[in-house]
Amino acid sequence: MVAPAWGYDVPLKTLRAAVGEMLKSWGNEPTPPKFLNLGDFHFLSLAETFQVLADALAEQNRTGKLPQQVRVAAVHGPLEVATDFTPVLGEVTAAAVAQASTGFVAKLHDDSWIPVPNNVVPTRVKVGALDLNPAQYLRLMAEALVAPSPDARLTVKPATMFASPNYLGMRTRVARDMGAVWTYKPAALSLSGPVLSALK
Repeated sequence: MVAPAWGYDVPLKTLRAAVGEMLKSWGNEPTPPKFLNLGDFHFLSLAETFQVLADALAEQNRTGKLPQQVRVAAVHGPLEVATDFTPVLGEVTAAAVAQASTGFVAKLHDDSWIPVPNNVVPTRVKVGALDLNPAQYLRLMAEALVAPSPDARLTVKPATMFASPNYLGMRTRVARDMGAVWTYKPAALSLSGPVLSALK
């Protein structure tokens, strides 16, 4: 009954609307949202959100415009979670954020089997001279996607790697090994007919 977790396309209009809502709920808090709600019972984990935003911005960096849709790929959370609490602060352009994504976006689609997979969220991301954790960069990518132009200036804000519910699971392993929490999301059921109408 569960719909495929990846391998489908998200229209840009849907993605931008969902990202706008995510940024509103994130606000100025350091903890990221638990997942991205695309509506109509579809969700993206933080890792998938990272991947689709990176894809969209890399395309914008290459061609000068955002794609009309972005494919959700099979991706994993970071191999090592940044647990530093010293915030990296600064200001960057939306164009610089998009340019940074081109350095790793191809790896996010390499799902070939190797002992250490390539399709993982990077542990750190460099934007110009700034060395950011993935949560900080995720927020910047979200802001870059909805920015009015590539020249828009974005402020780097403090961000931790964990949404508050994730801490409940940290009982048997150290936080730096908990990258899997970036793959958590609600299961979207494949529903139709009267059941779907009743839920809506």
